Amino acid sequence: MADEYTGKELVERYSQGMQAHRLWEPHWQSIADHLLPRKATINTVRTRGEKAHKDRFSSAPMHYHEVLAANLQGTLTSRSFRWFDLILSNNDELNKDPEMKGWLQDSSKRMWSAINQSNFHSHSHEFYIDLTGFGTANIVVQAKPGPRRWNGLKFRTFPIQEYIFEEDEDGQPNAVCMFYNWTARQIRSQFPNATLSNSVTKAFKTDPNRKFMFLHWVIPRYESDPSKKDKMNMPFGSYWVDHQSEIIVEEGGFEEFPAMPTRWSRNSGEVYGRGPGSTALADIKVLNKATELALDSWAKNLDPPWFVLDDGVVGKVDLRPGKGTVVRDRDALWFYESRGRPGVDQIKFEDLRNSIKMTFFADQLELPQSDRMTAEEIRTRVELMQRVLGPTLGRLETEYLNPLVMRIFSIMLRAGAFAEPPQIVIDAFNEGETELEVKYSGPLARAERLTEVFSIQRLYDSMAGPAQVDPSVMDIINNDEAARVIAFNQDVPESIIRTPEEIQAIRESRAEQQQMQQQMELGLAQSQIAESSAKVRSLDAETG
Repeated sequence: MADEYTGKELVERYSQGMQAHRLWEPHWQSIADHLLPRKATINTVRTRGEKAHKDRFSSAPMHYHEVLAANLQGTLTSRSFRWFDLILSNNDELNKDPEMKGWLQDSSKRMWSAINQSNFHSHSHEFYIDLTGFGTANIVVQAKPGPRRWNGLKFRTFPIQEYIFEEDEDGQPNAVCMFYNWTARQIRSQFPNATLSNSVTKAFKTDPNRKFMFLHWVIPRYESDPSKKDKMNMPFGSYWVDHQSEIIVEEGGFEEFPAMPTRWSRNSGEVYGRGPGSTALADIKVLNKATELALDSWAKNLDPPWFVLDDGVVGKVDLRPGKGTVVRDRDALWFYESRGRPGVDQIKFEDLRNSIKMTFFADQLELPQSDRMTAEEIRTRVELMQRVLGPTLGRLETEYLNPLVMRIFSIMLRAGAFAEPPQIVIDAFNEGETELEVKYSGPLARAERLTEVFSIQRLYDSMAGPAQVDPSVMDIINNDEAARVIAFNQDVPESIIRTPEEIQAIRESRAEQQQMQQQMELGLAQSQIAESSAKVRSLDAETG
């Protein structure tokens, strides 16, 4: 029996979640005011088209924030290169099978192509903007509706004020509620066959532009019949609720959790996350205010205020170029002289900008590009980047990237968007021998894996000296395995790596050729010896 909820229970659950949400709204509003003006409508209502940047006097924080979001998108989920591969977890033997490897690589390419053909990249940018600014972001992935079995993917990133979510006992998001303010016309289009409330039905006829709030809850089902494949028994329940009338308009389900609420970092006991925007907020406020005061001071220096004695000027003061003012005394008119110290101000501004820049990881995210850097300098930079962003990358993989890739794989598998799997793939998954694992190929993920590469390189460098004294000391290293680890961690295409069987065949062929060469050389030497012996015997016979 599937879990049963009433509309009233789901509305009450939403109200309870909003209690915690509202505690965060002033903080998010402050971040948006100074960092994301276009999103500064969290607890503030603004007129459409109203100028959003009127209280901002420095664009540097917004620029650093945009750079961080763009760098994350370009390094984690880039459009220009395939940033993930599917492999099998804890099963090296199956991973090396050519059929298994080929099907998984082909499936990865099809998934990446489907992602690029969808609206993913426009919504993922908003996802990274929210994540690095507010510390929390949420993206939803679903199969795109259409006439065919497979019509593509559809993504949507929800603004921070339009969703709440809940956690399981391990602190992982497992339930989400998203809010929609729809007109009566939109509601009828979304639910053409549903029984709507009297208010919506009446508004559709008399005032179709009147808006109503609808809730979309996605909740794990704890009571369901796995043998039944209908929507009412799927692992996650989907409930569309009319907030005003408290009725469930539509009920369905999902095979996987479709939403990815993700936190940049999370304090113990808190549901929502905190990001670089929270950390840099104090410096951003100071820089903004200081810039405002500096601009006032600059304006005073360019066009300083002037003072005049009572009745000290004949007529009006005329400060236009080439014009004059008649005064009764030369000291009757004077100008304001600023006593500010611009040099000191600039130093403080630079300190604030550098602090904000460091908070948004502007320097750590750039991988070394200079050809003049030594190998050790490159290793140091990469290891520094790994230490700084390692914890964040781990959380992003757990809450965002892994669920995203596995959700896309499941959608496409059910839709028949992959090639027909070979029998070894079917047998492996039917027998429960293994599970899928995602291997990431972006620069940040590669930077983490370069630790093993650097360790191997250091080992070879360290063994170079002892090997000159005793070459047999290199026998401790499995060179074949070392080469495979380096190739794997540097994302070398599998197509150019030979299998152990191919390597063995090449080495056996090389050994046979060497043996034949040795035999030929030995035969040549023996023939030369025999020829020399014959010549000696001939000379002996002639002289004898």
